[in-house]
Amino acid sequence: DREMASFLRAIVSVSPNLELELYGPDEADQVPELNTAWLPVTGLYKDGAYGRAAFHGVPGGREINSFVLAVYNLAGPGQEVAKGTRKKIQRLDKKTNIKICVSLACHHCPLVVTACQQIAFLNPNIEAEMIDAALYEDLVAQYDIKRVPMMILNDSRIVMGSKTIDEIVTLLK
Repeated sequence: DREMASFLRAIVSVSPNLELELYGPDEADQVPELNTAWLPVTGLYKDGAYGRAAFHGVPGGREINSFVLAVYNLAGPGQEVAKGTRKKIQRLDKKTNIKICVSLACHHCPLVVTACQQIAFLNPNIEAEMIDAALYEDLVAQYDIKRVPMMILNDSRIVMGSKTIDEIVTLLK
């Protein structure tokens, strides 16, 4: 997707500490850790390792905030996470994929995306994917998406509405 490539080139141009690798749809096998069911997808990596956070669609609108915070939180030092919350996150022992379905105009969505991705950065059992629901009709139909933010946990459990990081951690127990 040219729009995504252009967006990422602009982001990477602001710092010599950022790198960009672009792959076409026919090169999905180059990034097997990424869910390529919905393209474009951008995965965040640190020191060559997947950070367990991805963005499906161009994170424009209000989601630019969650994208910038994801880069900051993965690169470190990141936003402060309360010590008690951090301990609860580190104790999560179930592999969980969180798909956060968003609208780029929603003011609650970036908060949920950022919280889920912070959890993913702190616990290797968790993966958080932001999905611009407006782009993927098959996803909207499959999960009957009518409102956002909507979290889909392990492709089966649906949680609606805005949640804090502590509420999300409780859901993941």
